Amino acid sequence: MSQFNTEANILNGRVFIVNRSELVGRWDAYFNHALKNSTLKTKYSMISISSAFKSYSGGTPSKANLSYWDGDVPWVSPKDFKVLMLVDTEDHITEEAIKNSSTTIVPEGCLLMVVRSGVLAHSIPVTITTKRMAFNQDVKAFIAQASISTEFLAVYFQVYNEQLLPLIVKHSTTVQSINTVQLNTLKIPVLPSHLQEKVVCLYLDAVTVKKQKEQQARALLAGIYAYLLVAELGITLPQQDNSLEKRIFTIQFKAASGQRFDPIFFNALDSGLFSSKYDYYKLNEIAHHFKSGFGVGRQDQVEEEHGIIQIRPTNINALGELIFHKNVYVPIDNLNENCFLNYGDVLFNNTNSQELVGKTSLVDIENQKLTYSNHITVIRTNQNELNPVYLQNVLNLYQKQKYFYSICTNWNNQSGVGVELLRSVKIPVPPINKQNEIVEHIQDIRTQAKQLQAEAAQILADAKAEVERLILGD
Repeated sequence: MSQFNTEANILNGRVFIVNRSELVGRWDAYFNHALKNSTLKTKYSMISISSAFKSYSGGTPSKANLSYWDGDVPWVSPKDFKVLMLVDTEDHITEEAIKNSSTTIVPEGCLLMVVRSGVLAHSIPVTITTKRMAFNQDVKAFIAQASISTEFLAVYFQVYNEQLLPLIVKHSTTVQSINTVQLNTLKIPVLPSHLQEKVVCLYLDAVTVKKQKEQQARALLAGIYAYLLVAELGITLPQQDNSLEKRIFTIQFKAASGQRFDPIFFNALDSGLFSSKYDYYKLNEIAHHFKSGFGVGRQDQVEEEHGIIQIRPTNINALGELIFHKNVYVPIDNLNENCFLNYGDVLFNNTNSQELVGKTSLVDIENQKLTYSNHITVIRTNQNELNPVYLQNVLNLYQKQKYFYSICTNWNNQSGVGVELLRSVKIPVPPINKQNEIVEHIQDIRTQAKQLQAEAAQILADAKAEVERLILGD
């Protein structure tokens, strides 16, 4: 074959060459590029999944027969998947339900794989049953019948998930699904049984240590809001009492006049959040800037190299950190200086599901142009009077205690807190030196937690590297 040269202005990595004789099954670039990058150069022989495993499909008992759903048999659906080992499920069915439906029972030690779900856009979840279980139509089961163990197959999919994903997943506009034909023909290496066992033990041990460190990190982070509430702000929340008497409260009409009349709104005022030892101020009394961003349709978005990131609610995680996993890029040419974020800006998520309204982040990135959507309200403070990190943590505290859940306006499956309402929200404001002390302590906790998370990630990365070395036979 003669040498084929591409033009110099074509981006590196965006073009690859394959001989026609090398095309197998599909001709699209997405599949063949993935196939080229996923070919293992192992010294061990390779066999197809269909040669090594017997597969079973699942089904769903009738939802109309309620007695079917009051049994002892675990019934697996994609929401139940855990990393490598599945101990129990959310739903349980009866033996009669199994008898009268297309659902299938598999024994302990069977590998389950999600074959239809939105999560398949990012991963191929697999898990192993630890007891006799049934499963639904979105799951496929595999039982070893040759020289490869089920546990080894599970680890193989965990380690090579990214490479295998584009080979077997069919993409659509709604839900992704596994292409069964391509899955069955997928080749896997046949390691000696003692090496398969070594791979499994190595990976399982790393997963266990990773979970322990992540749990330690979660415990540290969970203590932040208790520290802020009680130790520093002196707020004592009332004990939860769900008795009928305590679920009824009264209010004078004149106190409700000119405001909302729903009980959730007024119950928020009695939540205990407003009992701090420090004075409360409305946000518009201590912050000087409130501005929401702009909406962008799909037709207005551009590729990464032609635009800048627009911060959206999906860029804020549950801890109030900025994340950049699902970015939207907008052209910079039509933006004026007022559209850009500044270092230290507080980012309030003004529109979301009711539970998530109010999650708040902070711009802690320097020398990078960012803009923001209409679902984000930027708050700027005079940092000599109000530490923006302190404000971020108080707003997240309010969100965790469902204050914004209580005061937001609901419409069309969305909820929101508008700028005017946000400006009127009261927060406790200690002296600036006390705010700085609180922030320093919280930042120390977050640093410790991030260190544990980094150690956890590194442990698993090291285990994956060692597993790959063993599989390749190095």
